[in-house]
Amino acid sequence: MANIVNYINHFANIPMSDMAFNDIDNVILSCISYIDYTGIFEGPTTLGELAEKYFNSNSKKDINAQVIAVRSAAKLLRYIKDEVRYKDLLIHDYEYVYNDEEQFAAMCIDLDDKTTYISFEGTDELVSGWKEDFEFSYKFPVPSQKDAIKYVNKHIKLFDKRNYILGGHSKGGHLALVAGMYLNRFKHRHVISIISNDGPGLRDKEFFSRKYRRILPKYNLILTDKSIVGMLLYEHENPTVIKSNKKGIMAHDVLSWETKGNEFIPAELSKFSKNMDEKLFEWLERYSYDEREKFVKNLFAVLERADIDSLLDIKENKITSVIKIIKETRGLSKETKDMIKTLIQFVINIK
Repeated sequence: MANIVNYINHFANIPMSDMAFNDIDNVILSCISYIDYTGIFEGPTTLGELAEKYFNSNSKKDINAQVIAVRSAAKLLRYIKDEVRYKDLLIHDYEYVYNDEEQFAAMCIDLDDKTTYISFEGTDELVSGWKEDFEFSYKFPVPSQKDAIKYVNKHIKLFDKRNYILGGHSKGGHLALVAGMYLNRFKHRHVISIISNDGPGLRDKEFFSRKYRRILPKYNLILTDKSIVGMLLYEHENPTVIKSNKKGIMAHDVLSWETKGNEFIPAELSKFSKNMDEKLFEWLERYSYDEREKFVKNLFAVLERADIDSLLDIKENKITSVIKIIKETRGLSKETKDMIKTLIQFVINIK
């Protein structure tokens, strides 16, 4: 069962000039923005140099203590840091914001003299990160969306001769989409592609807007066959669906995405993902923004009272976690209880 690591082992000795940038390269570069380079990023540097600084400053024990998304990103970075295809890519304009309201990071990665990939950091399995994904259903713009829009408008110049690809995994894919939509219209011609790797969609107001229609020819949504994150809210009608060898929340981890040669293996959405999509769509159609806000606050209050900090807490301690959550749902509406039950089913993949 081949995955992204197998792709790196087979093709990382081939420069971009000899084999064009592809969807797998995009996923790899979308993930390295999960890593916090604060304190070691001092200005424009090659990927190889930045990686060496990171691994010299962080032991394997430090990295293994991180959340899954960061561990996966570090694993990919370790694999590519000395390879011809990646080591000399220039990284610049790194920005990182972390506070009570948001976690945001973005970086520019020059693929060659003509094209730059802008990578936006995504969501990990921590409940705090998922809360922001759910807030997208009733609020726009949230702080990370504002920062993504500001970032592209700052770093893509009006008379720029470069082309840009905007990309990210999970929330990062959503931010790439929003940044592309709200980029100054005179700078828009510089963006050749916007790629969301299993990232959430949009509220109806933004989805049915002229700004969304404008970027559609350049937009690609990549979903796994067990996706749920990438189907939150209103999403692309013709996504690229690929195969993951994991279930539930673990299918969101890019290291589970299967490859063949220099492509991902195509697939169809699972029955479980389709059912979840239908339930989420019904929820969006039924409730106003105010009602959605109330549900999201109730949901995350329940998880907080049940001492659930990570969605993996639910997966790894099924019985204990479910009992705690059910106990905390007393007094909530039947609809809220049903949605919480559906979310639990997704996380631990029970039928």
